[in-house]
Amino acid sequence: FPLLTEITQYLLLFRVNGLKSLRKLFPNLAVIRGEALVTNYAIVIYELMHIEEIGLTSLTSIDRGGVRIEKNPKLCFANTIDWKRIISNESDIFIKDNQKDNVCPICPNETEIILPNGSNYTQKCPLAPVLSGYKENKKTLCWNARQCQNICPDRCPKSCTPTGECCDDSCIGGCSGRNLRDCTVCRHLSIDPGFDRQCVTKCSNGTYKYHTRCVTEDQCYKIAKPISLDSHGELPPFPFIPHNGSCLLECPPDHEMKVDNGRRMCKKCPKGTCPKRCPGSNIDNIQSAQALKGCEIIEGSLEIQLRSRGGENIVKELERFLSNIIEIQGYLKVVRSYPLLSLGFFKKLQIIRGLYTISNSSLYIVENQNLQELFEREDVWINETGRLFFFNNPMLCSDKIKKLRDMNPTIQIENEDKLHENNGDRAACNITELVTTLKAVAAETAIITWSPFKLEDIRQLLGYVIYYIESPFQNVTFFDGRDACNTEGWRLDDISEFIQDGPTTKILTQLRPYTQYAYYVKTYTLASDGYGGQSKIQYFKTAPGTPSVVRDITILVHNNNLTVKWLPPIKMNGKLREYEIFIELNADDTEQLKLRNYCNEEIDKTATILPEPQPTLPPVVKQPTCSEDQCRNYCSAPQSGTSGFNVQEKEQQISFEDQLHNYVYIKNPLPRDKSTRRKRSSSFIFPQDNNTDIKKNDTSDRRMEKVAGQQYFRYIFNSTNETSISFPLTHFNHYSLYVFKIRACRFKAEKIADGVKVMDQEPECGNDVIENYRTPKIQGADSIPEESILAEEHSNHTQRGIRVEWREPSKPNGPIVSFKIKFQRVEVDSVQPSTHCVTYEAFNLTKSTLPSGSGKGYTYLYKLEPGNYSIKVMTTTIAGDGAYSLPRYVLLEKEDTSSAVTVLMLVCGGTAGWYYYQYHFLSKQSIRMYPDVNPDYAGVTYKIDEWEVERQHIIQLEELGQGSFGMVYKGILTQLRGEHCNIPCAIKTVNENATTKERDSFLMEASVMKQFHTHHVVRLLGVVSQGDPTLVIMELMANGDLKGYLRRH
Repeated sequence: FPLLTEITQYLLLFRVNGLKSLRKLFPNLAVIRGEALVTNYAIVIYELMHIEEIGLTSLTSIDRGGVRIEKNPKLCFANTIDWKRIISNESDIFIKDNQKDNVCPICPNETEIILPNGSNYTQKCPLAPVLSGYKENKKTLCWNARQCQNICPDRCPKSCTPTGECCDDSCIGGCSGRNLRDCTVCRHLSIDPGFDRQCVTKCSNGTYKYHTRCVTEDQCYKIAKPISLDSHGELPPFPFIPHNGSCLLECPPDHEMKVDNGRRMCKKCPKGTCPKRCPGSNIDNIQSAQALKGCEIIEGSLEIQLRSRGGENIVKELERFLSNIIEIQGYLKVVRSYPLLSLGFFKKLQIIRGLYTISNSSLYIVENQNLQELFEREDVWINETGRLFFFNNPMLCSDKIKKLRDMNPTIQIENEDKLHENNGDRAACNITELVTTLKAVAAETAIITWSPFKLEDIRQLLGYVIYYIESPFQNVTFFDGRDACNTEGWRLDDISEFIQDGPTTKILTQLRPYTQYAYYVKTYTLASDGYGGQSKIQYFKTAPGTPSVVRDITILVHNNNLTVKWLPPIKMNGKLREYEIFIELNADDTEQLKLRNYCNEEIDKTATILPEPQPTLPPVVKQPTCSEDQCRNYCSAPQSGTSGFNVQEKEQQISFEDQLHNYVYIKNPLPRDKSTRRKRSSSFIFPQDNNTDIKKNDTSDRRMEKVAGQQYFRYIFNSTNETSISFPLTHFNHYSLYVFKIRACRFKAEKIADGVKVMDQEPECGNDVIENYRTPKIQGADSIPEESILAEEHSNHTQRGIRVEWREPSKPNGPIVSFKIKFQRVEVDSVQPSTHCVTYEAFNLTKSTLPSGSGKGYTYLYKLEPGNYSIKVMTTTIAGDGAYSLPRYVLLEKEDTSSAVTVLMLVCGGTAGWYYYQYHFLSKQSIRMYPDVNPDYAGVTYKIDEWEVERQHIIQLEELGQGSFGMVYKGILTQLRGEHCNIPCAIKTVNENATTKERDSFLMEASVMKQFHTHHVVRLLGVVSQGDPTLVIMELMANGDLKGYLRRH
């Protein structure tokens, strides 16, 4: 997404496999607004097994929300970013359980960046903040080993150019210039006429504000419904309305939505203030009543069915939220609302239009056990299109119902002559048993049918009610859990539509998986004849569901076994079959290790740049007093800080993971029909095809597989019925990172007798819980093979030296990063040992110059005085330093200088005699010098060209001899003209005391060599002219000069 510069809500990455960096995915992301957050966080990077760096190099501002980066075992550079410079306030910064800093590369001191105009700019990496308790901090801030974090000046902390110049105040996230069109992201608003975006503070005439953009009227109408509102079926696909300079989803106060020529528009109400219109609603709790706060006209029907505990409080809440209702355009239904004593909370209700009816009734009041009064107003008008229907309200007197009818003389009461028989009377007689049948069960649903209830006058049958309740044991009675003001017992569903001559079917929904329920069915009949029906209490058990995740994984090593322990799921939702354990080797990335020079930046010197911030915990409410037992328990408890288990942090971690799963795993909504309402059938919930293919948790990718040529495994899979399992430690490579995935699995649903269909549609295994664990290291695994170490003298006529060869450990504790050679003169006690460090990359390059199969590398120790030296070699891996090898001894003898002195004296004497003879006996002649300038060397300044080689691509080895300008060394060239290689070469240098003229002549000689391209002349490979010392890289003459070779052979 190279064009993406702004995210308005949040960035969430969760269990994305294979992703190593966001650098190429979001190279220009500069601003995250945080208008919506994931539990207080605008960035969440959680459980990414392969990510190595964040790489959001352009990110400079998070307007709202914090950062949570956790459980990413390979992630580096999370702590090398000053997040407080990016977030806008003291929000949460939670960084934990990522890659160790010792294994990570280090930040650069400077980096080259390309400016928008195409030129290069050297950016100095800013220093990290000084940690508490430290005088200074020399560490730098960066996104990775190549790119620094761009820190803007304090006067413009979140908007500057790459060179540190402040942008215009209208910019945020950076800019490429001072023009308003040069902003990366606009701080306030942006307008984009003809793809020429510029920043503004307000939208111009003819445009409308939409979030941070100014859009035209046509653009506003073409904005699609947000994905988050897909479940809002009442909204059209393009719901936005241009109005009064803004592109809105809903009309503002005192306006109402009208459709004109197929387009939604906001029109001002004619009386200045328009009544608040709300859709019909079903009120079954306080929360659903809150949605109608301030509503005056209900554009639909209103159904009330309250079962909550605490009648007095519920009535007060209803008065608060429903007292403004003036008109109900449909019907009013009040059924089984045990807490209600009166309908007086409708203080302003004037009319029930009855445009929609239920059972031909506009007012439907049924089975309210404590209802005693109707409306406070006596002038409530009810349209004659519907009737009044009152049934089974034992506390409501029939004369009060007739009084309401008297206020509406044109309306009729259903069965008025028998009104007193089923209102104001609790009696029930002549009960006939109904026979019910369980047809099918699923994890959250069940289908129940029963035969029709027979009456001589079928009009006496009003409907059925089914009662059901969770019942662990089959000992439920009809009145268990039933009270006038509580619903913690029986749940009720009524069936007003039924087939008179056929069986009635009811689908129970929102059930708990693998749970036993008790149920019975009861009829609604007119009480004139005293007849009714009721079934016996029957029982059924729902089908199994998906197990929840296992908890509290613990991994420990004891007695050469690795043991994994966990706690079972909170909800198994079935009968436990097994726990599946899948373990995968997550090998350390050696390519990432090459980005750091572990000789210059040793492991034991690396410190965390920024501390790992802890989550902000809510304040603990102190208890002012305590009982004697409480005080005794408090005093005997361990003091704060003595325990490593933080209860609050653990609770917050669990809460975060639960909410994160809610963001990621969203159940697909049921498909919606084009009509606003549809009749739900059993085939809609239960597929007709018995062989419906429902994907189960696949285990085909979980296998046992060893690493080629090794005894340990790359993949381990096992299962158990217990909450712990052990593996031999030999199954694992030492000091290696492994990913443990554990999930609970259940048995398939068992068949039920009597032909009941069991729909086992849910996955049999729950989601994986991931835990990262690094195995312990083995003592001695990093030791150098003693038989491979070879130390011998390697001196020439200019200096004394020792060549050291060795072979690396075959199975070290993690990747090797460097070797250290400790050397010391043993005959002099006052001399302290010295160390020489060799990076692993340099060691591997020297291996290629030795005979194949030896597996050895080497290095040289130079500038040594004569004496007896002890040599020890040590390996350093990501686990730390190993043990030094046993010493090897090399004697550097003093040179015999007696013969050399004699020769020197003879040479000096002969030279003096010849000079005396020339001066006194030969005639003195006038000598004149005629200097001649060499055109290849004079008057020319060396210029950098394509022959330039970077110094870090050259590895210098032993001396070859003295050249015309200085010492010549053997070496290896690792990169030439941008191509990786390993070319043996000769490195020509200039003496340290050479003059400027001599250095220029040295470079001019290289310039002359650039003109030769023939195999008869030694070839020039490259030049290092930047910095000191200056180097000329030549083709290596492996057999020496031609004259010496001919003489030797």
